[in-house]
Amino acid sequence: MLNSSLCSLFRAGCRSIAGALMAAGLIAATSSVAKADVRLGVISHLGDLMVIKQWTALANYLSRELNEKVVLVPMNNKKTMAALKNKTVDFLLTQPLLAAIAEQTFDAKVVATRNKSHDGLFGGVVIANPGAGIARLRDIRGKTVIGMGRAGAGGYLFQAHHLLKNGIDVEGGDVTYRIAKSQKDIVLAVRAGIVDVGFVRSGLLEALHRKGVIAAGDVVVVERSRVEFPQVLTTRLYPDWFFLAMDGQPEDRIAKLRAALMRIAPDSDVAKAAKIEGFVPPKPRDGLVTMLKEMGRLG
Repeated sequence: MLNSSLCSLFRAGCRSIAGALMAAGLIAATSSVAKADVRLGVISHLGDLMVIKQWTALANYLSRELNEKVVLVPMNNKKTMAALKNKTVDFLLTQPLLAAIAEQTFDAKVVATRNKSHDGLFGGVVIANPGAGIARLRDIRGKTVIGMGRAGAGGYLFQAHHLLKNGIDVEGGDVTYRIAKSQKDIVLAVRAGIVDVGFVRSGLLEALHRKGVIAAGDVVVVERSRVEFPQVLTTRLYPDWFFLAMDGQPEDRIAKLRAALMRIAPDSDVAKAAKIEGFVPPKPRDGLVTMLKEMGRLG
């Protein structure tokens, strides 16, 4: 069951330029897509233009494989919730929280897990300013923390849950919490000492280091996990974004789509455009669902 207060978490999204994109014919609103079209909703936390840039190649590929026109429908968190309730998309590619809601509350079927890297798994990292005096998680109590909005996975929920299990209630006032516009901003704010602690997804620190944005020692990782993983972690690992079929989709269409997703190779144009390695069979959701229930996101 969907927590009744969850919808309020999705009201403060960034303004999009969907109107201009629709006018240019680059995307479609759910109400304007022809009934014969297959509507693929894609979460657009980086904006509608980024959805078009990253996922048009996938939509074109699936159109060929299904022999049906697949139309992208960029969506923010609030629009995704509305689409789930009103069944205005056929398939959905979205982050773990919304995927769990879609499956648990709206009977969506998980088709595949996005493999951005490392077999479709990622986690959360807790970082701190080297001068903040934070060596252990318990040192975070009373500090100023920055992360993404409360619907975020790798930029909030994973770390907030991990801290809760370690006796620090982020949502209960044990820290002063601030919301950032991007995860890059989180790292820069922590480095500058504007805040003490930051929440980011795994892989971001390594990417910023490769680009020369940060140097070794600019931030410290708090209680690095001992789990074998090629990127630094603080939390446990969770599945990445999910590709879901909405309730009522024909089984033969789902089967064709699943097979097409599994054939996407890391060196294909589709994978390169989306900056992924492809898709893998659905990862288990038990740990994800448990975390969301303990965080009050699912009933």
